Amino acid sequence: MAEPRTPSAEATDRDEGQRFELFDLTISIGPEGLPWLSARSSVGFVHSVPRADPEVPRLSDLLDLVYDYADSIAFAEPEPRPALAAALGTLVFGEPMVLRLFHATRGVAANKGARLLVRVLASPHMASLPWELLPDPEYGDDASGRYLVLAPDVQVVRMARGRSYATRPRPLHTPINLLVVLSSPVFPADTEGRYDFDIFEVKRNLMNELAPMVRAGLLRMDVEDRPTVDNLRHRIASQQRGYHVFHYVGHALPDRIILEDRMGRAETLVSERLIELLRLCPDLRLAVFAGCETARPRDDPASVDIGRAVGWRDLLSLADRCVQGACPNVVGMQAVLPLSTERVFTRFLYQGLSSGYSVVDALRIARGAMQGDARIGVPVLDWSVPVLFVGADEPVALLPPAPQGQPRPDRSAVELTLGLVQSSERFLARDLALRQVVEVLSGKARERVIIVTGPAGTGKTMLIDRALDELRGSVDLILFVHMRRLMPEVHKACAGLGRDAVPDVGALLAIEPDSTLRRMCELADELLRRAGRTPPVRDQRWTLRDWWERLVGDVVQLRCVVAVDDLGQLDQLQAVLLRGAAAAWMAGRIAMRRGGTPDEVISADAEALLTALQRRAEAEQAGLPLPEQRIDPGLRVLAESLPGLPDRLAGRLAEALEQALVDVLSQSAGEAQLEASLTVLAMRAAGGTDTGRIVAAIAHLERLREAAATALQILVERRAGVRTALTANQPLRGLIELSGDDVFELRLAPLSWQDTWRWLRRNLPGLLRYGEDYLSRLWTRLGARADLWEELELKAIRDPRADLERIVGELAPATRVTATGQRPLAGRRRGERPMRIAVAGPHLTDPEQAATALTQLAIRHGVGGRVTADMGAGGGALAYLIHESPAFDDEGRTTIGQIVGWLQRLGPMRPDIVLLDYGLVIAEEGFGEHRSRDPQVPLLQGMIHHSLLIGAGGNDPAPGRLTVPGAYSEVFAIGAAQPDGRRAPYSGWSAARGKPDLFMDDQLGNTPLAAVIASPGAGGFIGSSAAAMHAMAAAVMVWSLLPQLTPGGVRRLLEQAARPTGEPGQMFLEIGSAVELARRRLVYGALQQGPCTTMTLSALTGLQAEVLANTLAAMSADRQIEINRSGRLERVQIAGPGACGPM
Repeated sequence: MAEPRTPSAEATDRDEGQRFELFDLTISIGPEGLPWLSARSSVGFVHSVPRADPEVPRLSDLLDLVYDYADSIAFAEPEPRPALAAALGTLVFGEPMVLRLFHATRGVAANKGARLLVRVLASPHMASLPWELLPDPEYGDDASGRYLVLAPDVQVVRMARGRSYATRPRPLHTPINLLVVLSSPVFPADTEGRYDFDIFEVKRNLMNELAPMVRAGLLRMDVEDRPTVDNLRHRIASQQRGYHVFHYVGHALPDRIILEDRMGRAETLVSERLIELLRLCPDLRLAVFAGCETARPRDDPASVDIGRAVGWRDLLSLADRCVQGACPNVVGMQAVLPLSTERVFTRFLYQGLSSGYSVVDALRIARGAMQGDARIGVPVLDWSVPVLFVGADEPVALLPPAPQGQPRPDRSAVELTLGLVQSSERFLARDLALRQVVEVLSGKARERVIIVTGPAGTGKTMLIDRALDELRGSVDLILFVHMRRLMPEVHKACAGLGRDAVPDVGALLAIEPDSTLRRMCELADELLRRAGRTPPVRDQRWTLRDWWERLVGDVVQLRCVVAVDDLGQLDQLQAVLLRGAAAAWMAGRIAMRRGGTPDEVISADAEALLTALQRRAEAEQAGLPLPEQRIDPGLRVLAESLPGLPDRLAGRLAEALEQALVDVLSQSAGEAQLEASLTVLAMRAAGGTDTGRIVAAIAHLERLREAAATALQILVERRAGVRTALTANQPLRGLIELSGDDVFELRLAPLSWQDTWRWLRRNLPGLLRYGEDYLSRLWTRLGARADLWEELELKAIRDPRADLERIVGELAPATRVTATGQRPLAGRRRGERPMRIAVAGPHLTDPEQAATALTQLAIRHGVGGRVTADMGAGGGALAYLIHESPAFDDEGRTTIGQIVGWLQRLGPMRPDIVLLDYGLVIAEEGFGEHRSRDPQVPLLQGMIHHSLLIGAGGNDPAPGRLTVPGAYSEVFAIGAAQPDGRRAPYSGWSAARGKPDLFMDDQLGNTPLAAVIASPGAGGFIGSSAAAMHAMAAAVMVWSLLPQLTPGGVRRLLEQAARPTGEPGQMFLEIGSAVELARRRLVYGALQQGPCTTMTLSALTGLQAEVLANTLAAMSADRQIEINRSGRLERVQIAGPGACGPM
C-alpha cells in the first residue's frame, strides 16, 4: 500500500505546478453494514468514525443508487442533482471532524500554491461506489452540480491496496511510447450482451486526435487491431523496454479483457495473465482500460457476506488488480461510455500527458472536456465514469514540463482516386465486412483479391473507401478508379439503362479495343511518378501489354492497393444486349411460323417455353439435376443463329431468352402482339433487330472485358505487396483465374436492424430508453443513416418529452412511390434493386404503417433490410410499398372497373408481389364461364411471369363455392388456418381444384401486422385476408434471400416448406419454415463452390453469424452438410453420398 505522508513529508515535485497536498480518505464497512470513516492529512487526522447518522443511506440503498447511476450513463439521462452524489457527500462531509480537516487541508494547499489530492481507499464493498461524484463541500447545501474532481484546486484518485513493483518516479524522454489495443472479436452466436463496434472507426478517430502529438514527436503510437496474446507479446518484445502507456479499447468484464484467438473469435484474458503481460514493460507508467466497466466489481457487492468477508477479492475490479500488480497509474471505467465520449476523453487525456501534465491533471482536463462537450449540451454524468487508481505516492507527470519532441514527417500513401463519389451523408459501417476487406488489402490475409458484390445501395463503394482510408498510413500506393473513368462509354450506356435509354450500339462498337489497357497503363505511370519513381517510358516496339507488364514490375516493388469500382457494368450491359438479341431471334422464329400456325398456339408455346426455362434456371441455381426438357435443341439453334457470340456468354442464352419472354408476355394483351412486342424489346434493349450487329457489340464488350481481365491478371499473379479490390452488383465469374485460396468473395446483403441496434447501443445511449422495439419502427425511415440517428439522439436528450416520430418525419421526409408514370429500372434484375409490393384491399390503414409492420416481421425472423414506403429512403431497402390501391367503400367493397383500372396502372411498374385482398364468391359449376368474362384474367395472365400474385382464399365454406380471383390458377390462394395448422371451419376449400393452394395462420394478433389493420373488430382481425398477409410477408423474406427465384419458384418454395394439415391435399405453412428453407438453399448453393470456413460462408451468403450458426446446426442435424471442427480451422462442406439436399 502507498504509505500516507506524515505532516513533515510534504509533496514537492520537480515543477512547482505539480505539487500536491495529500488528503487520505478511508472508508470501510463495520458490523451490520455500517460505514466507518477515517481521514488523514498534514494538518491532522480523524480515525475510525462510525457513520450512524440516520441521513446516511444504508449500504443496500447506496448500492441501489449505483445501479441507477449506471443506468443514467447507459441511457444518457440528464442528472443535474444526482441522489448518489448527495448521499456520498452526506456520508463523508456530514461528519463535522472530517469536514473541518478537509477545509483546513485545502487552506494549507492554497497557501502553498499546491493542489489538494484526495486519495480514496475504500473497502471492497464501498469501492463500488462512484467516489468521483463527491460534491464540493465549499458550497455547502448549494453544492448541486459542483464536484471535487472538477474543482481547479482538488483532485480525487483511488489508492492501491498494495503494490508489488518498484515505483517509477523518473520522467520519460519524448516520445511517449503508446500501445493501443483495439478488440472486437467474433462472439459465439448465443452470446448475449456483446455488441460489435467499428474498430477501424475507433482507430481512425484515435489517430486523427493524436496525430498532432505524433507529428510533434511527443507521442509514438502502435495500434494492434488483431489482439491475440501472441501478437501483444510480439508488440511488446519489439520495443526495447516495452511501452510507457497501454491503452485498451474493446469488450471487457470487470476482471478480464476480451481479446481474440487466431481465428478472430473471442478469447478472455483474466487479470492475472494480463498483469503478467503488462509486467513485460518495465517503464510502463499508465494503463487505460476504456472497455466496459473495468472499474466495477466483478460480483454484486450485496452477494458477499460482510461479516465473514468471504469472497471479498471477487469484488476487486480489473483496474484495482492491475494497479497492485503491474502499473502505478491505471484508469478504468465504472460504466459504459459511448464511443463519441471516449473519443473526447482520449484526445484531451493524451494532449495533457504530452504537454507535461501529471496523469491526474490530464484526467481532470479530459473530465472538463467531457462535461462541456457541446454535442450533448445537457448535464449527463459521463465525465465521472473514468477512475484513476494510483499505486505510487502521487501521480507524477510522464514527461518533464514543456517537453520538446523531434518532429516526425507525416507518412501516408501516394494516392490516385478517380471517379469516387463521396456523399455528405454518413452511413453505419459494416464492422465484420470492413475488417475482412482491410485484412485482405493490408496483406494480413492469404487472399490477394477481394470481390465485393451486392444489390445497389448496400454500400459497396463506401466499404472500399472506408478500407482505403484505414490503409492510407500502411501502404505506399493507392489507386481507386470507377468505371466512369476507366470505361466512360460503357458507364454512360449503363447509366442510360436506368433512364430507359436505348444503348448506342454504334458508340459501343467505336470504343478502341486497347483503350482499357492504355488507360490502366496511364494510371500506373501517373501513380509511380507521384510516388517519386521513374516509370519505364513506352518503347515503340512494345505492345500495351508489354508496357503494362513493365509498369507492374515497378508497382509491385511497393505496397500497393488497386480498387476498380463497379466493374460489373460490362456484364450488365452485355446482359441487356444479349436479351435484345434473344428477343430479335425469337421474333424472327415467330414470323417464320405465323403463316401456318394459329396465334394462340404460338402464344401457348411461348408460355410453355418460358416455364421450361424458368424451371431449368431454378434447378441450376439450386444445384439440382436439370429437369428433362426439350428446350436444349432450341437453345443450340439460338446459339448457332448468333455467330461470333463469345463462348462465355453462350451459356447465358437461356437466361436472356427467359428475361425476354418475361418482358413480352407481361406486356402482350393478345397473341398477335407477341412478335411485335419482341421486336419492340429488341429495339429498346439493343437499338435494333440486326442480331449480327448486336452480337458484334457484345463481342466487342467482351474484348474490353478481356483487356481489363488481362491487366488485372498480370497484376494479381505477382506474389508481391499488391492487393486488389473489385466491386459489382453480381458475381464476376471467370474474370480472374486464381485458386480459391487467393480470392475472397464478399456478398453484402441489405443492412439488418440487428447491425443498427448494435451500433446504437455503443454510440447513442440517449436513445436507449425508448427500447429496441420502438426504435426498430423508426429504422424503417432512418435506415443506416448514422447522421440522422445522431441528430435524433440530440433532440431526444435535449427534450425528453419530444415526439420522436414527428422528428423522424422532419429528418427524413417521405417520397411516396405510386404506380402512375413509374417504369421499372431497366437492366436491374431482382436482387440488384428493392422489390416492389402492391396491395389491393380494404384492410390496411396506410402503406407507411404496413412497411413498418413488414420490417418488424423481417426483424423477428432475422432477415436483413427494411421495407419502406419511401422511394427516397436511401440504399439497402428490402422492398418498396406502392402507394396506390383500388378504392374500397366503408363496407370493404369495390367495383370490377376499379380493379381493372388499378391492374392496368400497375402493369408498367412491374411489381414483384401483388396482394389481391378482395374476392367474389361464385358457384363452382359456373367457374369456366365466369373466368372467360372476367376482365381481370388477361391482366393477371400478363403479370404472372414477373409478379407473384397472392390472393385471399375466401371465407365461404359452403360446398361448390369458389372465391375469385383466388380460385384462378394464376393466383397463389391462401386459406385460413387455426394456430394448430388445421383448416379454419369457415375457410373455403375445393378439393377438385386444390384451392386454396396453402393455408396459413388466420390471425395477426401475435404479429406486427396487427397494428396496420383499419378496423380489426372486437374479436380481432381473422380470416383468409390475414392468412394472405402472412404469405406476402413470407414471400418478401424468401425473395430477399434468393432473389434469383422466379415468381413460380417462390411459389414452389413456399409449397415445399409447408406441412400437411391432416386433410388430403391441404398444406399449412409457417413463415419461419419458409425462411429457414430459403436460408438452407442459400447456404447449400454457396457450398457447391467448395468447402469453406463459417466466416467465409457468412461472406458468401450475407447471413449474419448468429443466423448462419443456427442454419448450419439444423442442416448438420439433417445430414445436409458436415462441419469439420478438427484442427484450428473449422470447415463446412456438403455432406457425402446419401445426404439430403435442402428440397
